[in-house]
Amino acid sequence: MKITTSIISTKETMKAAKQSRRSLLKSAAALGAVGLSTSVFSRNAFSSSGEVNFMGWAGYDLKELFAAFTRKTGIKMNFVEQPDNATMFAQAKLSMQTGAFDIIEPTLDGVQSYAENDLVQAWDTSKISLDNYEPSLVTGHAGEMAEIGGKRMFVPSVWGTEALVFNTTEAPMVYGMASLADLWDSRFEGKVVIRAHSALAALGRVLEDQGKLPRPFLDGYKSDTFMKEIWDVILAEAIKHKANIAQFWKSENDAQAAYAIGRSLFLHRAQGGCLRLEQSLHADEERQECRPGL
Repeated sequence: MKITTSIISTKETMKAAKQSRRSLLKSAAALGAVGLSTSVFSRNAFSSSGEVNFMGWAGYDLKELFAAFTRKTGIKMNFVEQPDNATMFAQAKLSMQTGAFDIIEPTLDGVQSYAENDLVQAWDTSKISLDNYEPSLVTGHAGEMAEIGGKRMFVPSVWGTEALVFNTTEAPMVYGMASLADLWDSRFEGKVVIRAHSALAALGRVLEDQGKLPRPFLDGYKSDTFMKEIWDVILAEAIKHKANIAQFWKSENDAQAAYAIGRSLFLHRAQGGCLRLEQSLHADEERQECRPGL
């Protein structure tokens, strides 16, 4: 997880902290101007309570970061965690009426939907320093996806991936050879636990590598037409292998419960759930491996 360091002087930071939350956020400086750069911020950020309401991902421990931000600025952080993009998007739409959230943390591929629904404002890039980021997170294709109409709608706040998690007794694999394609192998019929949308994306990557997509996978984010062309192929292939899927997971509790009843192969978040799953099983005879998907 990479988060930007302080990007304005101490004097400017404290000056910004003295503003009301309304003036701070409506200035398009938001948290980026006072040391914490996040994803997108709500178009309807109106409260002047001296607090910032941040809606982000479950599974990250940001307590120390938020505490440091409060010590430096005097602004209190209120964190509300969400398990998935769909829930976050629904709450963001509701916030347009309630003003419940100021900062929202969707994944990069969802930014266009937020912009199209007029839920967020662009960042004032004169008040943030993108040089503080790992270049690959803010330039190239990631940088292109973060901009809508020439305006930067998204700056990274956390970084995560998903990994294959496998029971080494029931699904023996070798690190470096295990693949996302294994999720769809007939050997694991009735044994696979996945998150639906990310598993389909994983299958898309597999099909792209096999030369079975009509165009590059990432072209699907360029237009509705391209999306339909690509994902129709992915969905048709997934249906062929639907017998592999024992369960869909939405929360970390779902995934851990699935393992407890004998599921053997997972596609799970590496930065949170699968690592905790691996740690919780150290005392068991069966080993659980948590490896990045290849």
